[in-house]
Amino acid sequence: MNHLLTKFLSACDKEYLVTNQNWEIIETSLIDNKLISNLPQDYLGKDIRTIISELVGLDNIAHEIIHGKRSKFEIKGIKSSPDKKLYIDICILPNFTDNYDNNKLILLISDATERMILEQSLVQGANETSLLLKQLTASKQYIDRVVTSMADALLVTTPSGKIKTINLTAEILLESKEVDLLEKHISVVLPKFDSLQINNFYNTENSDLLNKEVETTCQTKSGKSIPVAFSCAKIKTEIERFRGYIYILRDMTERKQAELAKQEFLAIISHEIRTPISSVMGIADLLLETELEEEQQEFVKTIYTSGNSLLKIVNDILDFAKIESGKLELEAQPFYLCNCIQEAICLLSLKAENKKLTLNFNPSPNLPEMIVGDITRLRQILLNLISNAIKFTSEGGVEVFVNSHEIGKTQAGNELYEIQFAVKDTGIGIPQDRLDRLFQSFCQVNSSITRKYGGTGLGLSICRQLTELMGGRIWVESKLGEGTTFYFTIIAPIFSFELQNRILS
Repeated sequence: MNHLLTKFLSACDKEYLVTNQNWEIIETSLIDNKLISNLPQDYLGKDIRTIISELVGLDNIAHEIIHGKRSKFEIKGIKSSPDKKLYIDICILPNFTDNYDNNKLILLISDATERMILEQSLVQGANETSLLLKQLTASKQYIDRVVTSMADALLVTTPSGKIKTINLTAEILLESKEVDLLEKHISVVLPKFDSLQINNFYNTENSDLLNKEVETTCQTKSGKSIPVAFSCAKIKTEIERFRGYIYILRDMTERKQAELAKQEFLAIISHEIRTPISSVMGIADLLLETELEEEQQEFVKTIYTSGNSLLKIVNDILDFAKIESGKLELEAQPFYLCNCIQEAICLLSLKAENKKLTLNFNPSPNLPEMIVGDITRLRQILLNLISNAIKFTSEGGVEVFVNSHEIGKTQAGNELYEIQFAVKDTGIGIPQDRLDRLFQSFCQVNSSITRKYGGTGLGLSICRQLTELMGGRIWVESKLGEGTTFYFTIIAPIFSFELQNRILS
């Protein structure tokens, strides 16, 4: 092959082989070339098929090329070496040199390793993309089914509050098709929800309404207002057009009707049961003031005690129902803290004396004199805990400890205190594995306690909920056979004349 053509092929990163019609090598540029590392030193006259096995079986094609029936033929080959694998492209051409000697073939060989690796990477990438697309499609279908089957109404909006999509339940609740609400502001659905608050939500990390359920009303297409439990959550993604909010609306109509029926029932219970009980206790109290035989006095005392126990049970059930329905409201009136505690102790002192138990009050010297809160509910907690302590103590006594410390100030500038109470007894104690059920509704330590001491299991549950309403908490420490200590805290502002003036105004 002439020198100019050889240089041209070299510039195109191609090597060549010239063979005769029997595949015997006549000329090559592959001497000391990495493409064919096993080329022998005496390569002339050697059969190229022993070196490039991909040429085996191509005799007919070679015959066609030599006789002009085919212009060229391309194949791909692989050459392996100890350190790596090479991919090569082979193009078989008729001889266009030496006066077009038709008994010769020219094989152009080029390195295709980089291209093959790139193609393999592209194929692998395409396969992975296809798999990912299938997974994303399946995930979308799954999410769509979940959203469609939700019992709650779901609305998705942009950060500015424009509706992007709603589910089937929302269509039923709002009496509107999705297409009728698209691009409309969420305030169309929630008229009581100020649009400025929605616009400020996305830039507010700790909004009170985010991820919190509140009650409001929604507006249907027919203009009907429906009570709903409403919650909102941010959608944060790197893609701006996918950012926004998810709104969940739960129809509260049936719940509100049930609550109303419950309140009416409780009102009836309050009047129809407590009134006759009070009458029975009043008559029994009057009978005790008359001259009765000893046996008759015992009977009347039993009537009075039973009526008092029944009244306490009814009151506990009513209080529990009020707390559960969120209808119990605490008063905020000033009162003397120590007087409240002394009154509770005084009411139960006779009960302790009858069991020959001591009942002591140990206040810390730093107790505030007056606080603002609900004296009735605080006394109720103390009466319940002290009464339980006396009930489960057969010898020794009951002590009430109270201490406090300042935790800050109110918005008006008054000192805010955390007050901790402790009611300690020397009674039967509570097993450690039973402590976790003490504050659950209608639960007691075990069934034998109910049989021996009575009770509904509501007292401590009510105490827990009342302390939480007062901003505190309740807990217990106990050792079986040694006694029990119940702790609870409340948060209350210290009474001042400035606060008094504000309350009166």
